[in-house]
Amino acid sequence: MGTLNLKKAFSDLMNRPKQAFPYQHSNTAKLQIQEDRDETFDVLKGIAIILMIVGHCGLSPFRSFIYSFHMPLFFFVAGYFLKKRPLRKEISLSTKRLIIPYIFAAFWLCIVTICIDPSRLQSITTACLLGFRAQYVPNWINAHVGLLWFILALFWARLITVTLIQRIKSDIWLGIVFFSLALIGMFLNNYVFVPFCIPQGMCAAGFLFAGHLINKYKVLERNILTQIFPILAIIWAYNWSKGGVDMFKCLFRSGYIFDLIGAMGAFTALYMIVKQCYNRNSFLWQGIHFWGRYSLVIYCVHSIEHSVSDWQMIACHLNIPLCYLTPFSISARMTIAFLFTLLLLKIQPIRELIFQIK
Repeated sequence: MGTLNLKKAFSDLMNRPKQAFPYQHSNTAKLQIQEDRDETFDVLKGIAIILMIVGHCGLSPFRSFIYSFHMPLFFFVAGYFLKKRPLRKEISLSTKRLIIPYIFAAFWLCIVTICIDPSRLQSITTACLLGFRAQYVPNWINAHVGLLWFILALFWARLITVTLIQRIKSDIWLGIVFFSLALIGMFLNNYVFVPFCIPQGMCAAGFLFAGHLINKYKVLERNILTQIFPILAIIWAYNWSKGGVDMFKCLFRSGYIFDLIGAMGAFTALYMIVKQCYNRNSFLWQGIHFWGRYSLVIYCVHSIEHSVSDWQMIACHLNIPLCYLTPFSISARMTIAFLFTLLLLKIQPIRELIFQIK
């Protein structure tokens, strides 16, 4: 694809009706609602997914900073836009918007594995079929599902959160239940074989609930935010100094509640910065907005690339000094994620049937 065609493709995608990960709507009225939606949240997701890719490239000095909020941010945003609906409808919608993309990404991960290292096919296939990602690993499993854990965790977290907020009216009791579920999820992750990333979903449900409360109590409104932000920022700084959060490991180094509140501090800080600086006519902001709007597609592409690539070996073959490995792997991974996302979005059946982007 030439430079002009690439720019045209990017421009066409940016001019599509605004859509939100993970839910897009089909009829005209709902599309209008999406067009009126605050684009700040798409930009926040764009920042988070860019930092996620950067964090996977061995940028150790910034790891604690990135891990202090980048995955919690996705769950906060999902919770912020969470709708109360019957559980049956939530299962149907979440299956279409999350499980189908998971199956698509897992299928192509197996295909790429066959092409690159067929000896890993059985272990990768088993891990994908079980959706397995945990600290406790049975002897008969020698692989895990990799970055695809997030999609499954978000699926379970949505079902848990929608169920609980409809059945329990007290936010205090809801907070106690979500905290208890997180403790159970951490225990299961470390000591019991549980498939399909259910423990991660149990831990992530509290972050969705926090996002739901942020919306419910209008925390992002200026008068409320200015009052609570200093406290959130202090806790965030403390969590950052402790090494951040590894949500895929259900590892909360400062304690579950402190890590959640600290990540909320980062979320609100980024929200204020983006709200103040965002310019939809700026090419830079358009690019970040693109990464956020199509974050699920980008996440699936990066998940496959991350599972099968060895950039240190590639750098050695290309005679690239190891001191340049980090910038080389960042540029390569960002380029792959961007180009393959453009390709997938150009294929109508994949765009509409797999990722529900109309």
